[in-house]
Amino acid sequence: MHVAESIGEAQQFRLQWAEWMPGIELVIIESPYRSLIGPPLAYLDGLKPRTRATR
Repeated sequence: MHVAESIGEAQQFRLQWAEWMPGIELVIIESPYRSLIGPPLAYLDGLKPRTRATR
């Protein structure tokens, strides 16, 4: 997972990642306000399996 400030930065990092770690998935989260906590936590919360109580 990588947090990027802009689309341009995200694209550049994706190209570098493809060279460094081919075949390994990269998730890029855009955060134009340089927030390093909220956006990744929101992404990780979205990955949590839902329980019956939250469905």
